[in-house]
Amino acid sequence: MLNKEKYYPMEKEKNVYRCMVDGNLDKSEYYYLVKTNGVFKKVLDPYAYSYNFNGDSSVIINLKNTLESKEMLLKKHSKVIYEINVRDFSSSKKTKYKSKFLGVIDEESLEYLDNLGIEYLQLMPINYFNGDVYNSDSFYNWGYNPYLFGVCHPNYVYNLEDCYAVVDECKTMVNRLHEKGIKVVMDVVFNHLENREDNILNMIVPYYYYLMQDEKISNGSYCGVDLDSRAPMMRRLIKDMCRRWVMLYGVDGFRFDLMGILDYEIINEIYEELKSIKSDIAVYGEGWNMPCLKEDKDKAIIANASKMKNICFFNDYYRESLKYDYIGENIICGNYFSNNMIYFNYNQSINYLECHDNYTYYDLQRYVELRDDKIAIKRQLFKNLVILISNGYAFYHSGQEFFRTKQGSSNSYCSLDSINTFDWNKLYKHSKEVNLIEKMIKIREKHSLFDLKYEYKNDNDVIYLDSKNIKIVMNLSLKKIALENKEILITTSSKCLDKYDLVIYKK
Repeated sequence: MLNKEKYYPMEKEKNVYRCMVDGNLDKSEYYYLVKTNGVFKKVLDPYAYSYNFNGDSSVIINLKNTLESKEMLLKKHSKVIYEINVRDFSSSKKTKYKSKFLGVIDEESLEYLDNLGIEYLQLMPINYFNGDVYNSDSFYNWGYNPYLFGVCHPNYVYNLEDCYAVVDECKTMVNRLHEKGIKVVMDVVFNHLENREDNILNMIVPYYYYLMQDEKISNGSYCGVDLDSRAPMMRRLIKDMCRRWVMLYGVDGFRFDLMGILDYEIINEIYEELKSIKSDIAVYGEGWNMPCLKEDKDKAIIANASKMKNICFFNDYYRESLKYDYIGENIICGNYFSNNMIYFNYNQSINYLECHDNYTYYDLQRYVELRDDKIAIKRQLFKNLVILISNGYAFYHSGQEFFRTKQGSSNSYCSLDSINTFDWNKLYKHSKEVNLIEKMIKIREKHSLFDLKYEYKNDNDVIYLDSKNIKIVMNLSLKKIALENKEILITTSSKCLDKYDLVIYKK
């Protein structure tokens, strides 16, 4: 159906249906009527570039008339990834672009991200996902329930009545971040769909896109139904969408949600194809071994990291060790150590303490471990700094630097802004600690701490990290230690807790 006026029959040629329509169709609305099992169903175009205000039709736009992507002239090299949710980042602000793409790049926000020194800004899902997208006051979702993979989410677009703004506002955000030398990474969900029956892909070809075995549908994601990355057209869709976001929007990489449900070969193929477009493309994801209907040897999981040399993984060994104070050489070196073997080293390691999932580390201490506020802050500040001196990529959940709280919620995927918001007032309250993180990131970049070879020594829980240009002393003991008389760059205060002192200074 085109412009709610006329149906155009599509002709089948080698299992591909096509239809050519002459004329100027710019901003024309359309959808498909697909007949499956004798029933016609209305579906939007899974390859559409835009949609109308009501979200009930796809819209044709001329890509040559969209905003031009700008090349990055300046690039940061701190190997720090900073995760935000577009809505959260400005939801506590008084701005007309509150919770929108343009809210990410207001003067204050952009200055903060720039000063922080991050290299990558990781955006939680920004593609169109399910839910009451036109009633944002009462609807909230992180976006791990995809609807359309190749267009932006309506809640994040300010001028939604303009079908070109659906593309251009996101491109504006990417361009402004690029001007500051900040790369943009998209969090993508190609592993599952939330609605098993009533989704666009299944209405087009029932059950074709699903990972199945002996008529049993896989649900290793526990989210509804797993997608089959080896089905030819699903494989093509994933690759086409990744290329689109890089070539049209200018994004610089992808974080694959539950990457272990996909096969490792497609992740490698995506990396190689995108590298030919953008040489410094970043591809990483969650390598958890989910119980989907796929053999372990084929999965994009941590156990198969040696088959995916250019792909990085979230290092949960690092996370749990740091969280529960098992700080040793494997942590500093960014190794994934399990069953007395190293599965990958810092080249593939994303080191982190918290992310959008589960408790924030501050809340874990305050609501579960029942620690005093001052002690919780001191412990987290120390661990925030340890991430930045470790080899590998450093990952920060937004607000981690100022002890973000979600008021004790361990899973805030559908909680409203009162729980999920990025609290700018708390950021200002902890400006001293945030300033310390900023300084540490600059030192990390200056001395390439992400791949610096340390001489490691542990003397009764006092850890010495020596290199040619910098020496790091970490005091994990309860005793006072004497330091050489050298220039102090960063020190954490020991007023509230003797343990967890960390001092960094030049030789």
